[in-house]
Amino acid sequence: MIKRLVFLLAAALLAVSCFAAAATENNSFVFSEVGLGARSAAMAGAYTAISDMESMNWNPGAVGLLDQASLALAYTKWNLSTGFQNILFNYPMGFGVAGLNISYASMGSTDGRDDFGNLTNKSVDASSFSGSLVFAAPVNKFASAGGAIRFFSQTLAGESMYSVLLDAGLYAKIADNFTAGFGVKNIGFTQDTSGVEAFSLGGSYVTDPKDQNRLLASVDVKYSLAYGTAGNLGLEYTFFNDYKLRAGYELKNENNYLSSLPGLSFGAGANISGIEADYAAVSYGDLGLMHTVSVSFKFAGMAPQTNVYERLVSTLAGQYMADAMDASDEGNYEKALRKLESLKSIMPDYAGLDEKMDETRKLMDQSGLKAKVEGLFNIGMDYYMRGKYQDAAVKWEEAKKYNPDFPGINAWLKSARKASEHGIKAEKSEVCFKNGMNYYNKCLYNEALATWEECKFEDPSDERLIFLRGKCKEMSDKIKVKEGEAEKYLNGGEFVEGVKKVRVILTLCPTSEFATEKLDALKGSISKQVEKYYSDGLEQYTNEKVVESIQSWEKVVELDPASNTAASARENIEKAKKKLKNLQLLK
Repeated sequence: MIKRLVFLLAAALLAVSCFAAAATENNSFVFSEVGLGARSAAMAGAYTAISDMESMNWNPGAVGLLDQASLALAYTKWNLSTGFQNILFNYPMGFGVAGLNISYASMGSTDGRDDFGNLTNKSVDASSFSGSLVFAAPVNKFASAGGAIRFFSQTLAGESMYSVLLDAGLYAKIADNFTAGFGVKNIGFTQDTSGVEAFSLGGSYVTDPKDQNRLLASVDVKYSLAYGTAGNLGLEYTFFNDYKLRAGYELKNENNYLSSLPGLSFGAGANISGIEADYAAVSYGDLGLMHTVSVSFKFAGMAPQTNVYERLVSTLAGQYMADAMDASDEGNYEKALRKLESLKSIMPDYAGLDEKMDETRKLMDQSGLKAKVEGLFNIGMDYYMRGKYQDAAVKWEEAKKYNPDFPGINAWLKSARKASEHGIKAEKSEVCFKNGMNYYNKCLYNEALATWEECKFEDPSDERLIFLRGKCKEMSDKIKVKEGEAEKYLNGGEFVEGVKKVRVILTLCPTSEFATEKLDALKGSISKQVEKYYSDGLEQYTNEKVVESIQSWEKVVELDPASNTAASARENIEKAKKKLKNLQLLK
């Protein structure tokens, strides 16, 4: 990520440098030296890599990750009766952040003179009005890009002129305490000329973002056709989380012509009951100090806290977790682990994910041993039902080695050995029991129970019957619940969820008439939905809607997992997950 960002910033810097070198010396744009608020003014405009409402003036891309609506009012007072009033507002809209700035500057009035320098007994007023519309959007979880359209109208002695300008910028969080930014200013048109006027490259570092006492340092390198190259340094020390002291220095050519510490700035700020109040003073040497005060408010809850892209990823993550829980409840730990791994691939920081994966792996290991024992037992049962009692006893002995506490294993062994010793007589005594097992193997649990109730066993407390009666009730109840859920989803229009529940029934009982009949009746609808979701996924992926494409292809796999279309969907899902990683810079 860092290498890509450095390369991107370097390329942008080189491109703008070449453009600036080729521009004409008659370019009339003036780089906006006056900030929109007291914080940026106190930090000497070292603001390219800082993200807050005032960033609209320095790097519009830096507002793309703001998650709260804000309003600010600022007033700047300079000498010669010059004053600036600013109103700033930003609003996160889910898919990006919109910002608005309105500024008015009054330069007061002075005596008018004619072409020969004589007084005309008329006063001359000078003022300007400007505004900007900003929009920035997250590129991923850590970076954003944005632009601004700015309009300037200047009036002097009744004569007016205007400028329409464009700004653009990039902003990225390199680490928790380090950010970088790149901005291009004044791309646009005036009445007489057009071009690019300035660009800036900056970085900021904070000692510990979570500490209530922290130091922020920000550095910018700027170039403008009007002023040449400048370096800006800003410092902000926060103590007790609500109080701030600031200082800054701007190193530029004009400082050589002014005395009294030109370029130096300082200020302070405080958060009082959720209201930010800030003050800044900027030295212009012989021209005096420029004072700025600003007040800002944040509207918690007025706008969504995360953008649409993050919410979609969170939705997909929630879907994977829910699917994993369902699979785990059904005893399908292998599927549960696959879902958790899918969640890990798109959101590795998901709360409690690693612990859940470890727990699922342990359950899967236990389930593997359990499945092995049950497999040996079932093979033994198959031998037993076919009269091969000695072979059945061998398999059950092996099952007992792995799990001596397997329900009724001693009773099964005793029955097999007795049948093996006494041959056909023992087999006849077990006919009733076998008839019940035939029903059990077909998932006809009620019929199996009824058959065993009619049987006359030598030992009414036979462990085999205790075990099988318990399994009959357990499986019968579980399948009944799943059948109810399937009917509920299908009748409620949740087609995919309904089909998923039907397929779960088949994993519990492959011979279930309910499940096979449902799937047969829904075969045509499933085929149509599979094609639809697969096509939707292709279209969404082509249009860079990666999260939505994964969701569509996941539905294909859930609806018809054994189809060729599902196989293609699985390949596409893996491709989309890799792309999602790159887009989010998660790895």
